[in-house]
Amino acid sequence: AGARIMGSLHMTVQTAVLIETLVDLGAQVRWVSCNIFSTQ
Repeated sequence: AGARIMGSLHMTVQTAVLIETLVDLGAQVRWVSCNIFSTQ
């Protein structure tokens, strides 16, 4: 807990689950998508 994590990776269901899991474990997460089509 208390980890601060930043990432830049194509947003997929798996990436979203990873982010949600990290948040549930107490991490502060900031994420940007590197593929413009993944946010549509």
